[in-house]
Amino acid sequence: MRTSAREVAVTAELNLSQVRALEVLLEEGHFGRAAQRLHVTPSAMTQSINRLERDLGVRLVNRTRHPVVATPAGQRFMHQAVRALEASRAAVEAARGVGAGLLTIGFIDGYSQAESRLLDRFHSENPDVRAEYRQLHWEDQVAALVDGAVDVSFARPPHSGVDTRLLDTRVVTVEPRVAVLAQHSALAQRESLTLDEIDELEVVTSATAPAEWTRWWVIDPRPSGQAVRYGPAVSTIHEAVASVRTAADSGSGHVLITGESVGQRASNAGVVFVPLVDAEPCRIELCTRRSDHRPAVQMLRALADAACSARAKTGRSVQRGAEPGVGVK
Repeated sequence: MRTSAREVAVTAELNLSQVRALEVLLEEGHFGRAAQRLHVTPSAMTQSINRLERDLGVRLVNRTRHPVVATPAGQRFMHQAVRALEASRAAVEAARGVGAGLLTIGFIDGYSQAESRLLDRFHSENPDVRAEYRQLHWEDQVAALVDGAVDVSFARPPHSGVDTRLLDTRVVTVEPRVAVLAQHSALAQRESLTLDEIDELEVVTSATAPAEWTRWWVIDPRPSGQAVRYGPAVSTIHEAVASVRTAADSGSGHVLITGESVGQRASNAGVVFVPLVDAEPCRIELCTRRSDHRPAVQMLRALADAACSARAKTGRSVQRGAEPGVGVK
């Protein structure tokens, strides 16, 4: 019996795993990376997209383009399909949490004072909400949120590798950036530094974060026009600090560029943290899924907005929603 167009469409809409595979493929632009992110083999990833295209009867992606991009039909399909994915995530959240009884909160290297104050106030006003905390890798700070691994993420933009239309972002605080230097470095005794003064140093980078995020944090390109000297790639802030400290012992010079609060938490004998006066400040944002309307999540958003408003009243206003320009946290 021949299947009607209506039956084909309904069947395809119900196969959300294939729709999710297409979403990730278009975000990554590469079958191999998409497969790795979904923890499947490349052949399984290809088969999933092929089946979806066969069910719909249209070509959804242009495989000859690098990166892989959606065809016009694929763009139209995903514009509607994103809503189905959001609805499915909301249904899972409702089933798991019976409302807002549990929140999984992601973080990278601990919390700034502003984040801690926000969480303290949230818990004092919502004693019945149970929170679980999960440390994330740099590359997962918003990917884990979109994938449903966490409900809340305190993240630092730019947000790369995900469809930012799925995110609700609220600025919690803005802080200056600092240069992490070995204690015996010639520049370590300075009260402040400019970017030109660290141009000759190799900068420590992330081994896993998206390229756009890394470039913003290492500040590439530099105002001087000089090429950034990329140094060792690390996976954690503690590895980064250790790299700066041990490089001095070997006679070479490394620098780590990070946020002020990260430097305060990562204090370690053998390194110092010097303000970078001409580096663009970095933001810390409360990120949640736009489709998540649970009362606890709404309360966190309201507290973040209140913190942002308080900053504005003290003359330290921020532009909500504006991405940092485009280099490691």
